[in-house]
Formats: sequence, C-alpha cells, structure tokens
Amino acid sequence: MASDDGTDEYGQPAGYDNGDRFLEPVTVVPAFSPLELGKVSWTSLDPGLMTRILDLPIELDELERRLVRYRDHDDPIPWNVAWFAHRRRWYGDMAVKVIEIMKELRDTLGSDQGNTALVRSEVEESRRTQEAARVAYDAWKARDELRLIARQKEWDAMGPGPAVST
Repeated sequence: MASDDGTDEYGQPAGYDNGDRFLEPVTVVPAFSPLELGKVSWTSLDPGLMTRILDLPIELDELERRLVRYRDHDDPIPWNVAWFAHRRRWYGDMAVKVIEIMKELRDTLGSDQGNTALVRSEVEESRRTQEAARVAYDAWKARDELRLIARQKEWDAMGPGPAVST
C-alpha cells in the first residue's frame, strides 16, 4: 500500500477504460479481524497492547474513509497523484504502527533470534518505505505550492479587472 502509485509493473497508469489510461490502485487493502483469530486469551496481554491490536481494524477503516473523503471533496479526478501521495504516506504510517505492535507482541510472548531479526528487518524496511512516502508527499506539496504561487503572480500581473458597479 505504501508503495502503490497507481501504475502497473511497466510504470504506466494501471487503470484502463475505453482507450483512456488513468491512475488506479493496484494493491488491495488487507483484511484484519483480530476477533476471528480463534482461541486468543486477550486478557493475558498487556491492556495497552491488547487495545492497540483490537483497534487496528477501526484505524484501517478510518484511514479508508479519510481517503474517500479526500478523493470525493478535494478533486474531481477519482485517483490522482495527490491522492496517491496521501495514500502512500498514511499507509506507511500504519505499516510502521503494525510492525511495532508485532515486535511488542513477539517480545511479550517470547521469540527466537530468527523472528526477532525478521521483525527488526520488517521494521527497518517499513520505515524506509514510510520515509520514501513522506519524501514523495512533501515533494508533491512543495510543487503544488509553487504552482499556486506562480498562478497568483500571473493573476497579479494581469492587473485589476474591470470595475463592477453595484
């Protein structure tokens, strides 16, 4: 999710309709239902850790709603570069949170060295992905702000419009 930019494996927009290509998500939102995991003694976990695990589906749903609101209210184009920048950043943040929960859960339950090294590797990879998403997002924001400044300068150069009588 944090690396999905709406393009296919060839770097072309993934969506296609009647000869038109457009950016479209290529990754599917993973489903996570902790209460369907089977026999889990949730009360044996630290209450804070248990709450963070059980809240993950709610946070994922909130993230999806935030993306829908952004798409519906900020731009008429269903999926654009800005939407993907936000999506990558927000899912990168979520990925780091999930991996940190996994690490805390494995530390609590005990794990062998191989699992601990794997979690460290997953955390580092997720942080790198998150940082790349942040850089892309910041670059998009800076470019958008420069575009607005240039447009304002063009308008200012046109001078005042015709006088409007009331």
